[in-house]
Amino acid sequence: LVTWTDPFHLGTQGWALLNELDRHGFDVAAVERYRAQATEAHVRSPDDATAVVNLAVGSAIEEWRGKAGVHEVAYFDARTGAERSRYARLRSVLIRKLKAAGLDELVPAVDENVFALANDPALPESTRSTIVEMRRIGVPTAVFVGPPEAVSET
Repeated sequence: LVTWTDPFHLGTQGWALLNELDRHGFDVAAVERYRAQATEAHVRSPDDATAVVNLAVGSAIEEWRGKAGVHEVAYFDARTGAERSRYARLRSVLIRKLKAAGLDELVPAVDENVFALANDPALPESTRSTIVEMRRIGVPTAVFVGPPEAVSET
């Protein structure tokens, strides 16, 4: 079972991982919520899987590092130290701007779905350049392998 959390690219890296594993002969599938994109032949419940391969982007990495029985098999962060610091500052500024605009409900999207946040009509125009720069800088990516019960289908 291949799963992913990708707040920046609409899951394209997850689809790429699933396709690459499939090309190499692995019996792969996605969770039910991706039925339309994956087709019925490539959808499986965690109950019917023998393992999970998860691609975690950004804040999801720490979540997966805390899961029982899961092993981190790859990690990549292309950012320089200066870019990591800049990203942290931009993130703080963005959260402050959202709260100042009374948009506290959008704050979780800063880490969970930057792509959707950037396209939210309620987003103040003054925050868009901050999001563009955050997306340009990017965040780390990691791959984890573990038992299927590590998967949450939500």
